[in-house]
Amino acid sequence: MIQKTFKWLAALLGVLIILLFAAGITYRPETSIPPGWEGRLVDVGDLKLRVLQKGSGPDVLLIHGCPGSVEDWSQLIDILAKDHRVTAYDRPGHGFSTGKSLPYTISANAETALQLIRILGLRNVVVVGHSYGSMTALAMAAQHPVEVRSYVVVGPAPYGITEFDPLYRLLALPYLGPGITRLVAPLVAEKKIRAGILQSFGPNANEIPQGFLEQRVKLWSRPGVGRARANEVLNFNADVAALAPNYGKISARVMIVAGDQEKNAAAAKRLQGEIPNSTLVEFPNTGHYVPVVRTAELADLVSATELADLLLLRKTGNGDNDK
Repeated sequence: MIQKTFKWLAALLGVLIILLFAAGITYRPETSIPPGWEGRLVDVGDLKLRVLQKGSGPDVLLIHGCPGSVEDWSQLIDILAKDHRVTAYDRPGHGFSTGKSLPYTISANAETALQLIRILGLRNVVVVGHSYGSMTALAMAAQHPVEVRSYVVVGPAPYGITEFDPLYRLLALPYLGPGITRLVAPLVAEKKIRAGILQSFGPNANEIPQGFLEQRVKLWSRPGVGRARANEVLNFNADVAALAPNYGKISARVMIVAGDQEKNAAAAKRLQGEIPNSTLVEFPNTGHYVPVVRTAELADLVSATELADLLLLRKTGNGDNDK
């Protein structure tokens, strides 16, 4: 009887795996932006990146976290666009950007960001990154690109992460990962996404904007996003180990921003001690989602950074290209 039950369970498991593979193999990621969502697609190598630009003036590039999309910057874009040209984009594999062929590493994301800057003709850019996007910004800074004048890194994890969901190892697998997301996401994704967002907001959970959770459930439960997030998390510690020795070599101005209640607050202080030309701003009673709950204050910091760099450029005679 036990042997017969085992055979049935093995057969059911085999059928389930076949169904998951079939769901993954037949999955075709969207290559267009659905109606009702802002932005346009820009070709960057073999990628199609969803890009949103607003305003005119000095260039600011916004890089979201993992997972994330241009919607993470909605309020900040509206403020900065009053006197800046603000560019936000969905990183490869996130939102409505493609990314199937990428290795999903911090260095690959940095290279993509630099390519986008050059394709769009951005100049003297202030790069603002949040969470994984802040690590992308630091990887850019380590390359000393001439197109970027300074960086604002918000909520970085500059020395790695200590834990992650074991499910990521399955989600990262080719075909099987997207299949799991397609078949299982409707059952568990919403609960896990909501719990993760509430944890990240921490003491600011009562400040989550209306519709924020529902919008992220729609975006983050998509199969391509699940695979991108899983791969980025699994690669993260190795990526950071390769990047960290370069922090002391960064010459650009870097402003480090963190909430005092987020888990990486102490790491942000340590990072400030390693980057020569850096400052640290810590918001009290604030969790990880600084761009959402401290939007006006962050906009002021970005504007102050841009102004300080502009004055420095003019003082040294290198500011002729400012808009």
